[in-house]
Amino acid sequence: SQKKTTEQRWLTDFENLRKNEIKVPNLKMFLEFVLSLPGTNASVERAFSLINNFWTSEKSQMSIECVKALLIIQMNCNLSCVEMYDKVRKNKTLLKALASTEKYDWNKSQ
Repeated sequence: SQKKTTEQRWLTDFENLRKNEIKVPNLKMFLEFVLSLPGTNASVERAFSLINNFWTSEKSQMSIECVKALLIIQMNCNLSCVEMYDKVRKNKTLLKALASTEKYDWNKSQ
């Protein structure tokens, strides 16, 4: 017998409930919530590992905002340092925003 995914099993169960006219009004909402929870804490462990790489005792003066920004970049950017440097250097809008004292929406500069 072929192994079914969680999604396939629940689709089968919902189909059986529908065929047998069994009403379970909150089951779908409950399952959406439960199945959206991560199965492991691997992403949290990865975040702490990344933080430990750049927030050492020598650099403990970094603000929480700075650590947060570095973590967001490291977790969401797949570019090498050279690729990131080239991308930022070529983006005149971003360079202007970075040099400014005005707040800016970083999404607008991409």
